[in-house]
Amino acid sequence: YRTFKKVIGPGSSECCPYTNKDCSRYRKNDTETTFYFVFKWANHQTASYRIKCTTGGGLAIYGNEENQYSVCQDAFGVKTYVSIISSDELLF
Repeated sequence: YRTFKKVIGPGSSECCPYTNKDCSRYRKNDTETTFYFVFKWANHQTASYRIKCTTGGGLAIYGNEENQYSVCQDAFGVKTYVSIISSDELLF
């Protein structure tokens, strides 16, 4: 499968449907997937980060340049805080 690539600004959102193989390898609404991203702040861009979340729900990232956190909501509406991990760390 390919990679979902979008530039998402503050307060914005994008859909990556689980029925699209670019977004969900197995096209199921409850499969764990990994999102890779960078933060683009006013004066610099960060290194790459990743977040694991399930397909069929939503992933929200909150915070500012000094402090960020993320929440994964699964297809059944259950919300869980999930770690934002530097891609330099162990991948799996």
